[in-house]
Amino acid sequence: MRVGFATTYDTSDVQAWSGSVYHMYETLKNVFDDVVCIDNLKESELGILRSRIKDKIYRKVFSKIYSRDLDPLTLKGFGKQVSRRDIEHGCDIIFSVERILFPT
Repeated sequence: MRVGFATTYDTSDVQAWSGSVYHMYETLKNVFDDVVCIDNLKESELGILRSRIKDKIYRKVFSKIYSRDLDPLTLKGFGKQVSRRDIEHGCDIIFSVERILFPT
């Protein structure tokens, strides 16, 4: 079984997310024969700008912070990146601890 591990972090960075990403990836490699690393997913510049504008609006109107990692377009962008890399590797299942929306 080929397993994909998707993350916005670098899986080789022991400091990323307090080492959690690195250790999860290493654990998956110990459990499964074939693990594909799908890391360093990036948010588009337009997505970052849009999220900053939404955050300013949310702060003024609702007195709340807008969560960029929950933005539907950001999630779709991550999902598209994962799908492109999955096509290259043909994973049977993709594991991620982050919010990533896969296109249907």
